[in-house]
Amino acid sequence: MKATTREAKGPDGRSTRWESHRVIRRAELLQSSIAAIRAQGPNLGMDEFAAVAGTSKTVLYRHFTDRAGLHQAVAEAIEAMIAESVGQALLLGDARPTPRSVVAAAVRAYVALVESEPNLYDFLFRAPLLESPAGRPDLAQAKVTLDLAGRVRVLLDQNATTTYPNGTTQLWAEALLGLVRTGVDVWKRGDRALSAEQVTELLTELAWHGASTAFHTKGPRPV
Repeated sequence: MKATTREAKGPDGRSTRWESHRVIRRAELLQSSIAAIRAQGPNLGMDEFAAVAGTSKTVLYRHFTDRAGLHQAVAEAIEAMIAESVGQALLLGDARPTPRSVVAAAVRAYVALVESEPNLYDFLFRAPLLESPAGRPDLAQAKVTLDLAGRVRVLLDQNATTTYPNGTTQLWAEALLGLVRTGVDVWKRGDRALSAEQVTELLTELAWHGASTAFHTKGPRPV
């Protein structure tokens, strides 16, 4: 059977242009929403997001489905910010990063997010998912946790000196992230008696002395 003329020529030009426009418009709406959260706080609804973007809720729903979809998109942007921050910290640090320096960079990036972007942090981890279907899990939080835990798990798998049962390093990785997040939450809600650098060092020490079990099973713990 012969291919049709359109099949032979590939995708329709108008479809390609529309898809490109859709991607660009979605990115613009995402950046507008992030700016709105930074300026007005985490408890915004789709009406407020649409007003800041100078558009209608219908347009937002077309690109993000609902507030949970927008929440997911913002979460992915925040995760990219954290990953970039970790990468920059490692580039500015040791020429050859050690496992501990990677843990420290991750903790530092997390603390920096709370200090420099408190509204984005609260939107991601504290703001209710308004207008989302009842019973829908918080996919954005889960994705950020799993993605970051995946990075830590790979590090543990690559450097562990002992073979552990399946699922061990994933358990450790998610537990470490939970430890750091809980510590940062306590610091954020408190009177900030400790500086960001002190919190980073304290949480790094606590997290590392737990994670170091995977790297050294005998002798003194690494420093």
